[in-house]
Amino acid sequence: MIYVFIGAGLGGVCRFLISSSVPSQIDEGKFPIAILVCNIVGCFLIGTVYHFTSQQAPSWVQPLLITGFLGGFTTFSSFGLETIKMAQNGSYLQVIFYLLASIIGGIAAVVIALKIFK
Repeated sequence: MIYVFIGAGLGGVCRFLISSSVPSQIDEGKFPIAILVCNIVGCFLIGTVYHFTSQQAPSWVQPLLITGFLGGFTTFSSFGLETIKMAQNGSYLQVIFYLLASIIGGIAAVVIALKIFK
């Protein structure tokens, strides 16, 4: 758990630094390019780390880098990896459901929370 803790802290700090360095923020009503960058970079990184650590890596590497760092940097990376793993297993209906439920459900959850706590 200490590896996850350390990784998540570092990932969160990196996300904050990227988000605060790009002027377009959600609060300003502009396109959230900083979050998009974090999500895309995080997806690329989780694919890379998973590829290089899934065979022969110490047991602490994935918790530190995937669960911790990339979990703190963006949970979207885990979403991307899980989607690809389901597709590789031939679970195409599950992929479609997961995509739709995650995107529509996630957006709906934000809308509901905003309405509840308005």
